[in-house]
Amino acid sequence: MRAICAQHGLSVRSIQHLPQATNVVFGVDDVILKLYPPHWARLASVERAVAERLRGRLPVETPAVHAAGTLENWSYLVLGRLGGRSLHDVWQGMDDLEQRHIAAQLGEILAELHRVPTVGLAELEADWPALVDERVRGCVERHREQGAAKAWLDQMPAFLASAAPLYPRDFRPVIVSGDVHDYHLLVSEHYGRWQLTGLVDFDDARLGFKEYDLAAPGLFIMAGRLALLSTFLQAYGYARQCWISN
Repeated sequence: MRAICAQHGLSVRSIQHLPQATNVVFGVDDVILKLYPPHWARLASVERAVAERLRGRLPVETPAVHAAGTLENWSYLVLGRLGGRSLHDVWQGMDDLEQRHIAAQLGEILAELHRVPTVGLAELEADWPALVDERVRGCVERHREQGAAKAWLDQMPAFLASAAPLYPRDFRPVIVSGDVHDYHLLVSEHYGRWQLTGLVDFDDARLGFKEYDLAAPGLFIMAGRLALLSTFLQAYGYARQCWISN
């Protein structure tokens, strides 16, 4: 990290390791240094391409790409550091009205994300059928490794078969983050109320079916709460009778 700072004229006195990240991430003043091991070099290209494409296109801030390079076969990005706090840190302290406001904001943000043009994003994987087939084939084993009870595991193949097809064959591919959750959303206080102000981390992005991006917020943020999920999906653009019947 000190070598990268020296390469780009950054101060080495304020380097701070930022935990809770898959890749190696440090903060330096007003930028983020993100380092990718050689076997994940493609993720650096994906993150850079999506960050550059999204800049200025969403209702919230996204990181600017200040620099990119490699050091001893490790790819790295120098990204703008956004202000605000992690939604994870403040979510449980919000009242119901404030949480519903955040859910509505998030639905609108994802709708805008999925309107961003996809032309020229060759860095992103786009074989959606292959991804879904792989996830379906590995579903039972993945949950077995996570400690799911046998009674649940036994039901999964039949459930997945009954839910097929999992996406329309004629869908329009969009940029899907696949990783929109409370750790990657930033909030700031305005007149005593929390507002979503930032979205970060795009190295898992790909081109695919839009509803893929609704799963993580529904699971990790809405957590099965019907009022929040309703607000979120209606703000995204679904009519109430549409999603409630499905």
